[in-house]
Amino acid sequence: MRYLLDSETVSSFYNEADKHYEAINSKIVSLSDDDEVYISVLTLYELEYGRANAPKELLSMLQTRVQRAQSDFIVLPVAPEGAGIFGDLKKALRVYWGLKQEDESKKKQMKQHNIDLILVSTVITKNAILVSTDKHYETITKLNTKFQYENWTL
Repeated sequence: MRYLLDSETVSSFYNEADKHYEAINSKIVSLSDDDEVYISVLTLYELEYGRANAPKELLSMLQTRVQRAQSDFIVLPVAPEGAGIFGDLKKALRVYWGLKQEDESKKKQMKQHNIDLILVSTVITKNAILVSTDKHYETITKLNTKFQYENWTL
C-alpha cells in the first residue's frame, strides 16, 4: 500500500506529547516492508511555517523535525497530472456545499481547502491512501470514488 501523511499526522508522529503519537507510531511500525509512506512537499511548507512562527526556544527542535521528515519519508512534489483532478474536485465541493461561484463571501471558505484538495489530487494520482484525522475528507470521498483516506488514531 501507499500512504500519504498529512501535516497534522506528521506533527503527531514527531511529538511524543501529542495524544495521537502512540497510535500513529504503532501503525507505522506495523506496516510491511512493501508499504510506502509519503509526505507532500506542501507538508514541508506547513512545517516550516510552524517553525517560522514558533517561540525562539522551539526553533531548533522544529527545524530538526523538518529535517527528519525529509529523511524519514519520501517527499512527493505537486505533480501537473493532479491539476485537472484538483479543478474538478474544487468545483464538485463548491456545488456540494451549494455555493454560487460569484458569491464573494464564500470564496474564503473555498480557498481554505486548497491544500487539502491538492493533497487529495496527489493521493489519487499516486493511487495512495491519505492519512488524516480531518473528518472533512469524508465529504470528498463522496465526490471522487478514487479517493481513499484513513484515520490511524481511531
